[in-house]
Amino acid sequence: MRAYPAICVDLVTDDRLVDLIGEGFDAGLRLGEALRQDMVAIPLTGPMRFVVAASPAYLARHGTPQSPRDLHAHACLQYRFGPTGAVYRWEFLDVRTARAWSPSTRVRR
Repeated sequence: MRAYPAICVDLVTDDRLVDLIGEGFDAGLRLGEALRQDMVAIPLTGPMRFVVAASPAYLARHGTPQSPRDLHAHACLQYRFGPTGAVYRWEFLDVRTARAWSPSTRVRR
């Protein structure tokens, strides 16, 4: 912004697969798994990893989960996809199998 003070940056966050040109956008960022087939894409990063995080104070009050199954008893933030309202299913990988877990099935305190 210092180099180009006359430029106006408008950031829009949306889960819809929008027609970037048709809706007046100059560019868009998407996760690789959410691209239309006719979209031209340039990778900006390598594979992405998500992590489970909690504050030390929260863990002191509620204990530290030892496995993904323990998260059912914890207060977890959920990511809900805009158009469908579906809750993102957390995926945990181990050497034996891939496991999916949705925070919406957790036990409420």
